[in-house]
This record gives sequence, structure tokens and C-alpha cells, in this order.
Amino acid sequence: MPLNTPGVPRIGNIDRSEGYSLTDLMQGSITLNVIHKTPFVADEIANEVFYYLSSVREELKKFGIYKVTGFGIGKENVVTIGADKIHVTLVPINISFITQESVQKKQKQFKVKVYSEAQDLVYKEGIDYYISPDGLGVHMIKETDANIFVDYVDAITLENISSVNLIKSIEEDTLYTIENSGKIYGYYKIFEKFLGTIDNEE
Repeated sequence: MPLNTPGVPRIGNIDRSEGYSLTDLMQGSITLNVIHKTPFVADEIANEVFYYLSSVREELKKFGIYKVTGFGIGKENVVTIGADKIHVTLVPINISFITQESVQKKQKQFKVKVYSEAQDLVYKEGIDYYISPDGLGVHMIKETDANIFVDYVDAITLENISSVNLIKSIEEDTLYTIENSGKIYGYYKIFEKFLGTIDNEE
């Protein structure tokens, strides 16, 4: 069939962006910190870890590393940890590598839609609002008097929930919560707080 047949779209007019994918090589690095109270012990452990990792380069490919480009051990550093100011020795081990990644342009699997009651205004995430890290609330960037609704995927049941009227918080004018303690899928709190800090005394 000729490409210019009436009623048949030309190849150049077909939207090929949906499902478009490519594979590329990406550079990265990981630093492992060996910490011990005794300097020579930290140095010995760091050397053992260094030589072990050097011997298993091929095994690292199982974890998505395409090629290891370099290993390195840094110099010893005396640091303090925690409120008690405990002095320890830190020896860094650096691994540089190349990983092969495939990326694809496609629609989001789990969409969150926040909009006004009349649906005449659809708010944009990151511009007009953001979801709390635990998925339990919607924070509007600016205060509004409009009734706000949300469509989302429930994190517990994985059901599609539509037209849920958000409840405005009494304590914070720009915070809205979901009725019946609803939780939006795809948002997770990774940690609550740091347990300690490290200060470099070098």
C-alpha cells in the first residue's frame, strides 16, 4: 500500500515518542568508608576489602555494573562521631564504574490528579502542590479557597480512587489530607532523622 494512500497517515506523521527507548552507558562511583577506633586496624580492614573487591570484578556485573574503571584507597582521616565526640579513624575506598541503563519514554503508571471542584483548574505537581513524603497529605504552594479534589491510587489496596474531596487542615492552611486516612501510592518516607554526624578534624 503506498504511503500517500488517502486515509492512511504518512510515516512522518506517526507519533513515535510513545514507548521510545534507548540504552546508554552511565558513569558512577561508590565510596565505602571503613571506620575503626584504632588507625592500623582501619587500614588493614580497608586493604582487605580493597583486594577482595579487586578480585571479584566479574561478579560485580551481576549487580548491573558493566565495567569497573578504577579502585582507590584514600588516606586515613581522624573524625569524631556523635554527641560523645568519639575519635575514630576513617579510610575511604572508592570504586568507579560504568553501568548500562535503558530508559523509555512512556506515560506515568500511577497518576495523581489534583483539581478544583468544577475541574476547570488542574493543579500541577511541583508547581502548584507537592505530596507529603508519606503520601498522607497534599501541600498547596499557595493558599486557596477552592474545594480541591484528588484522583489517586491507594497505597494499601492499589485501587484507583477518584473524586475524593480533600480535607483542609485546621493547623496549616495549605495542607490537605485524604478522608478515611487514605494514602497515595508511590510516596514513601525514607528516614526520620540522622542518628549522628561526622566532623572531619583534618
